Amino acid sequence: MAYTHTQYQERVVTEATLATAGDKGKLTPGYVPLVIRAVAIVCKTDPTAAGVLKIDKRPTAGSDTGRGDGDVAVINVAATHAQGDVVYKDGLNVEPARKRSWR
Repeated sequence: MAYTHTQYQERVVTEATLATAGDKGKLTPGYVPLVIRAVAIVCKTDPTAAGVLKIDKRPTAGSDTGRGDGDVAVINVAATHAQGDVVYKDGLNVEPARKRSWR
């Protein structure tokens, strides 16, 4: 999506389930650093149980040393959310790092 104020939207994961553990997606900024201002998910189906999506910051790409645990943002998906609901966290303004992981 294009914005008129030199910001843009980056899609990291197109589809994932929160029912299983593990990384769901990765964003590795290249030459141009990215500032994360908000994160969001769209419920593709009705959740059958509550889930948590944690966005972590990795100081060194490819390494779990110093990796946070939801230090960028935490999105809680309730079992009461419905298909098509957008669950988001905004106002983050997280400065660039080498890599971020969604799990």
